[in-house]
Amino acid sequence: MTPLTGSPSGQWRLPLPEELSFSSGAAISCGTGTAYRALVRLNLSARQTIAIFGQGPVGQLAHAMNARVIAVYLNAERPQRAREFGADTLIDPAKTDALEALRELTRGVGVDCVLETSGASSARIAAVRATRIWGVCCFVGEVGDVTINVSPDMIRRQMTIIASWTFSTVGQADCTNSSLSAGSTSTGSTLAAGRAIRPPKPIG
Repeated sequence: MTPLTGSPSGQWRLPLPEELSFSSGAAISCGTGTAYRALVRLNLSARQTIAIFGQGPVGQLAHAMNARVIAVYLNAERPQRAREFGADTLIDPAKTDALEALRELTRGVGVDCVLETSGASSARIAAVRATRIWGVCCFVGEVGDVTINVSPDMIRRQMTIIASWTFSTVGQADCTNSSLSAGSTSTGSTLAAGRAIRPPKPIG
């Protein structure tokens, strides 16, 4: 019998391809799928730099897409772990101003894409303000709030703010197919090996 993967609530289920492990299917149905869909909506490419607030395993996916990854990571006292998660550069917001550090790293231009996963208000506004002119910021972290000064933070910089949530059959199928096309039976081993993830066409 083919194993199933699906939503944590069990409202719907998808057949799990035999080539993928159960743990990979479980990851795709939650954290990995959420991260993957957000990166697809950001239309992330190898030409770009992405800053990830609250990085975790999300950085592995961005790194596998060959983007430059800057991790804003409160657990930066564990730099080796953060680098295993795909970070090229680490910023510890407990030790330095994350926004100023990002501006310095990008020579004042700002970051092409920013992904905010923590839900912290301070991280959300820093993510918006770290995004370059014409750049895109994506909110994934749940709860919390943020106050944005619309004119200087958004309009005059012509930036885009989007949100992403994965729990759909289409999103999980895309993530599954991309994992398989990368030539691995495990999403974890695919990312650890640094193989390129092939995203579908961006949506939204």
